[in-house]
Amino acid sequence: GKIGTGSGGFSIAIGNASGQTQQTEYAIAIGSNAGNNLQSESSIAIGRDAGKTSQQTGSIAIGYLSGETNQNSYSIGLGTQSAFTGQSSYSIAIGAEAGKYNQNGSSIALGYQTAMGSGTDSSQGQSTNAVAIGREAGKNTQGADTISIGNYQDNSNHGQKNQGTSAIS
Repeated sequence: GKIGTGSGGFSIAIGNASGQTQQTEYAIAIGSNAGNNLQSESSIAIGRDAGKTSQQTGSIAIGYLSGETNQNSYSIGLGTQSAFTGQSSYSIAIGAEAGKYNQNGSSIALGYQTAMGSGTDSSQGQSTNAVAIGREAGKNTQGADTISIGNYQDNSNHGQKNQGTSAIS
């Protein structure tokens, strides 16, 4: 591993291949492959493969594979595989696999697999300005401007599975 300033001045990279390519000023990468490629100014990646590829300005990814690919500006991913890929700007994902795939702008996912989306269907995910709180709330597809609270039930019709626009469940 390595300890020292990353490729951008005033940045920190600790761990094998952390902050390796195009880490910019004031970025912090701690863990193997953390902030490995294109870590932008003032972003933080802590954990193996956290913020690995294209972590944008002011983003925070903490946990194994958190914010792994395309974490956009001023977004937060806390927990294993939270905000794993495609987290848009100003979004928050807290919990294991929260906001894992395709979390759109200004949305919030709190809890295990909340607003998880799908790795094989890019149309699934959490839409803009949506809020999901509780285990698996808003799990598959959550529409824009919606609120989903509570535990996902596979046989329920409470909107956790495919919630439409401007709905509360």
